[in-house]
Amino acid sequence: MATLELKKFGGVRYNARREIAEQLRLRQSFERKLSLNLITEFAKIGDIARREYLERSSIELSGNLIEGRILKILEPHYRSVIEAFGLRMLRNQKQDSQFELLIRDYMRVSGLGAVKKISDTTRKDLVKVMLEADKEALGTRYVADQIFQSTRGNYSRARSATISRTETHNAASYANDRVVKEMNIPNLQKQWVSVTDDRTRSKHAALNGTIIPIDDDFVVPTDFGTVSMDRPGDSRGGAANVVNCRCVLLYVQPEDTVIDDAQPKPEKITPPPPPPKNLDLIGITTMLPNSKFKKSDIEDRINRNMTPLTLAVANKLPKPDRIDQGEGLYYRLYREIETDMEELTAVHEYGHHIDHMIGQRNNRAWVSYSIGGTEFMSALELDAKNMGLGKGMRKKKAIDRYINELYDLKETTVTIATTGRKVKLPYYKSKYPQAENLGDIIDGFTKGKFAQDHKGVNGHKASYWKSDEANLYNEAFAEIFTVYKSRKAKKWLKENMPNTLNVFDNIMKGIIDE
Repeated sequence: MATLELKKFGGVRYNARREIAEQLRLRQSFERKLSLNLITEFAKIGDIARREYLERSSIELSGNLIEGRILKILEPHYRSVIEAFGLRMLRNQKQDSQFELLIRDYMRVSGLGAVKKISDTTRKDLVKVMLEADKEALGTRYVADQIFQSTRGNYSRARSATISRTETHNAASYANDRVVKEMNIPNLQKQWVSVTDDRTRSKHAALNGTIIPIDDDFVVPTDFGTVSMDRPGDSRGGAANVVNCRCVLLYVQPEDTVIDDAQPKPEKITPPPPPPKNLDLIGITTMLPNSKFKKSDIEDRINRNMTPLTLAVANKLPKPDRIDQGEGLYYRLYREIETDMEELTAVHEYGHHIDHMIGQRNNRAWVSYSIGGTEFMSALELDAKNMGLGKGMRKKKAIDRYINELYDLKETTVTIATTGRKVKLPYYKSKYPQAENLGDIIDGFTKGKFAQDHKGVNGHKASYWKSDEANLYNEAFAEIFTVYKSRKAKKWLKENMPNTLNVFDNIMKGIIDE
């Protein structure tokens, strides 16, 4: 966030929290516009890279080309922000002539460096996607489409939002700092003010209330020592101190009074009513042609395979519109579950529904949480790599390990009809019911090879995993939801997929805490 406006000096009372709120409102209008422009531009760059790959089977996208396109967006943005925050600092003393110099100085000191970093990262991301897609050996058009898709969707939106917040904050902070220093106000000091919530860096929170002379630097602690920063957003602090920072400065004189009500008065909280002990399907349309297939049976299977946490989440989120008898499917468009009478099918499909409803709750249209939330995707990919099952890795040794951990090798005797000869055939049986669900995640990591090469192991077909990369993340979420109550499965997840389990735990608890 930018530094705070200068009102008048000498015996002034400032409310730090009110100033932060005003700064936030002003900044957000700039952030939204920049974010939308970046989303559009990244998609255009992705399309250029896609077409280049189709023509040449490689990406030779010029860094200068990307920098030029990013510069056309960021330079006018910096200009608008610096003028708006500079004028805010001056109030009605509209000294417009000074802002052109400020803008040129900012571009020289920070702006051009930011353009180059954003451009370099964009090109590296595109090349990385190309190399990963090449390993799949599915043809030029597939690789080109992967390149294009990498610049769209949730990753692009999240990256655009981060850039917008950071660059708006930095430009506004610079403008206010330069304007107030040029006023040459005697005995002027600056006070660091941090936003008091869970997102604020602990080291920035520790600086809250620190007052130093206007021309001095703040000494900001880091994991490796300290860095000197003239203001929040000062590029000397590095990305660890600058990206997504929302801290501000108050400019004060010794006789001024700053009121900082960062610690709100405790309010009397009425404890919420205890959560329901069961999930009921009352009011949900069902089509169960089999007379032995009852709605109460589905309820029983879901309830006995949920923990108090997952049950509370299921009761807090909207329920499915329909549950039908079928082979086990979830239709996001209709919020409809199909389930058979197997013990874990209903809770698995309900896991898909929970995944979808969390995505809706996060305003992601028809995108489920597991593929719309980068934290889940990143955690799953990291765990896969640590398990020896990451993209591009040789997986045989890891497959042998996990088949032995989750399955027992058995033998069955079959009689050949034509000869009457009896033959013993090996097959694999899961060591406990939920091991089959864990095996399905591994099957996704191996694109169907895990089940295909081991008779008795159930999983989705290879064509399912290869048809859409999103299927891996969707199924992993639903499988973790399914096995969450099993102590054995939970122990296995903690040992083998700790990052994914931690993200899953946090999103479940976050839904309840909202």
